[in-house]
Amino acid sequence: MHGKRVFQPRPICAAIVAALAATLAACGNGGHITYVSPPSGGGACAGRCIEVSPSDNDQETVLRVLIDARPGDVITLRAGTYRFTGQLSLDVDNVTIRGEGMDRTILSFRNQTLGAEGLFVTANAFTIEDLALEDSPGDLLKIIGADGVTIRRVRAEWTRGPDTDNGSYGFYPVESRNVLIEESIVRGASDAGVYVGQSHNVIVRRNRAEFNVAGIEIENSTDADVYENTATRNTGGILVFNLPGLPFIDGRRTRVFHNQVFDNNTPNFAPRGSIVAGVPTGTGVMLLANDEVQVFENTLRDNGTTHVLILSYHTAAILAGLSGRDPNSDKYSETLYIYNNTYEHGGATPDDGVADLNGTITGIPMPDITIDGFEDPRKLVDGQLPDGLRTCIQEAAVRFYDVDLPHVGLGASPDLAPFDCRFDPLPQVVIPGVGDVAPTPGPPVPTTARPTPTPPAGNTETRCAVPPGTGVNFDPADEPCELLSSYRFFTGPASAMAPNDGVVPYDLNTQLFSDYAVKHRFVWLPPGTAAGYSDRDSFEFPVGSVIIKTFTYPNDARDPAAGEQLIETRLLLLYPHGWVALPYVWNADHTDARLQTTGASLTVTGIGADGSQTMSQYNVPNANQCKECHRESIDVTGPLGPKARHLNKDYTYAEGTENQLAHWTRLGILRGAPDPSQAPRTAVFDDPSSGTLEQRARGYLDVNCSSCHNENGAARTSGLYLTAHETAAVHLGICKSPVAAGIGTGGFQYDIVPGKPDESILTYRMVSVQPGVAMPELGRQRVHTEGVAVIADWIRSLPGECRME
Repeated sequence: MHGKRVFQPRPICAAIVAALAATLAACGNGGHITYVSPPSGGGACAGRCIEVSPSDNDQETVLRVLIDARPGDVITLRAGTYRFTGQLSLDVDNVTIRGEGMDRTILSFRNQTLGAEGLFVTANAFTIEDLALEDSPGDLLKIIGADGVTIRRVRAEWTRGPDTDNGSYGFYPVESRNVLIEESIVRGASDAGVYVGQSHNVIVRRNRAEFNVAGIEIENSTDADVYENTATRNTGGILVFNLPGLPFIDGRRTRVFHNQVFDNNTPNFAPRGSIVAGVPTGTGVMLLANDEVQVFENTLRDNGTTHVLILSYHTAAILAGLSGRDPNSDKYSETLYIYNNTYEHGGATPDDGVADLNGTITGIPMPDITIDGFEDPRKLVDGQLPDGLRTCIQEAAVRFYDVDLPHVGLGASPDLAPFDCRFDPLPQVVIPGVGDVAPTPGPPVPTTARPTPTPPAGNTETRCAVPPGTGVNFDPADEPCELLSSYRFFTGPASAMAPNDGVVPYDLNTQLFSDYAVKHRFVWLPPGTAAGYSDRDSFEFPVGSVIIKTFTYPNDARDPAAGEQLIETRLLLLYPHGWVALPYVWNADHTDARLQTTGASLTVTGIGADGSQTMSQYNVPNANQCKECHRESIDVTGPLGPKARHLNKDYTYAEGTENQLAHWTRLGILRGAPDPSQAPRTAVFDDPSSGTLEQRARGYLDVNCSSCHNENGAARTSGLYLTAHETAAVHLGICKSPVAAGIGTGGFQYDIVPGKPDESILTYRMVSVQPGVAMPELGRQRVHTEGVAVIADWIRSLPGECRME
């Protein structure tokens, strides 16, 4: 549609470019920093795209870029080895440091003489990916006090192998929140390869940790998921610790699952005096003084001392020769749940310290699970811990031993009966904006067998309560349901979508385009309540309200009687704390839909209007994407369609045709609405009888774009506001230069060029399906030909021309 344009800078632009080039040439060795968009490494830049190449002065070049960083910058370090003599640091929020592969972009600190850490970060929303960090004297990457950390496909390594002189930590986020570490490799740390300390909301997944003292360590942290990692050839594979004497000491709620933990028999090379110096060589998983930890569905094999070691701080202090004088710390491991793990060939070569500590109590091979037996005497009731503080173990044919160190082994026992209990699964950790949510664990396997866990049946509700009755079932005090049918929004066969009592169907004048899907909309309010009318904004709904939207495609576009394929149903549920957006995906026989918070990619087939077989990909958004799209204000999720201007139309109900605003008022679910003739109304974009060309185009942009492009929305920084009530030409995009659009400009200068839709960024992005270019960004993978035609006709009708001021 558009030919390639070559931008010729005007004199003032050329002067700026020349000045910038001169500035960059002064950095490093004559032009090793380049500002481009997009970067060669791929991806769009919210701020500047900065490329750096290795030079003869990497320390100055890279450090200058970090000091000069601005929020949104993407710093791409091109392939090669960068050599540093001092510590690097970053303190600017929302910066991405990206390499060209963990074996291609290498940051070497082997010659570092200044500072301890290789890279030290004190910034929020920090991402580092696709590179390697090597051989710092201290931690390779330390991050402190950050909200939002992503470490992805990074190799952190001390290349001389296990050595006491190596730095302590490969990755060390501390006092941070929303931490994601994934698909990375860590080797040679003299303390912990992957370490997360005093942090909250943590995911560590799909990493490989080897030849460290501790492979992965979660310390004094809350709400952590550690899954699908490989921990091998460390001293200890995975550690979950609480240590005294720290600002935050109440670590709890960690899940360790679906990991491969094997052959962790590297002799302990930690410096003396560190807590991990007491980790026994040959430990698979070690739990120390931490609470509410669940270890399940891991494979543990060939760990020479024990696969699972459960200790209080009393025992750890003995092993490491430490003192733990902190009256505020809880030195005991409590509320632990170990189940469904696989144990193979453990305990054959126990650590000398553990063997000496145990004496001849357990013999060789050592047990699969070893517990020291310490319990907090202050919490005992009739000599036993309350049920909520016990250690529960549900394993089949496991070798177990309670060493009973408090009584010097007098009560030592292999009996699992005192540990025959269960806890409910801990909730999964969800980091905002991070998809691919961890799988839900299966039920504990009985101690007498190991059957393969089976997923719940298609008609099994696992989340919300479903009381007897026939009316709508939504309780804002309960969690969302697993199955759409549990809400009872419809009666009869689910595919018929016959609304239950109080569930009201509705439609919009102009709809959001969603790859030509047909949408069926309904609303339900708690009996006796009503929404408050607004002539401009979405109606104000009472808590407990639900908005329902089902997406379908016709089986045969030539024959409506052939029925529809039900694809997904999206719900907006109003809880006391706000709206929650959730997608439900229909099963193949259209009997029910199941909650799919991570979204789905579906293949949809049918018969087109010309009789040919059709096939297309349809993307069900994940819950976060639903939330993002339903935010007209950057931090407030809410409904988009239920506004006076969109609802002001006739609808054919079962009992007859009536204006929707009047109908809602008559039913008592809308208060304060005027007569429909006095209410605003959006034109139907493809119906010339409904309004002028401008009204139809503006109505289309209002529905399809303004949820982000408004003065409070996610795209507010662009200055492009496409709401129905916007009047300023520049905010409508007319002769407006883009802001941070990157590749989305297509080489054009203005969002809208009057009379020239083929030179307008707005239409360029509407006809693109390329990620980073296409607008809207979510919700479509096809071009809405009819909508583009209306917008193009409107732009073609605009008078005037754009001139450089």
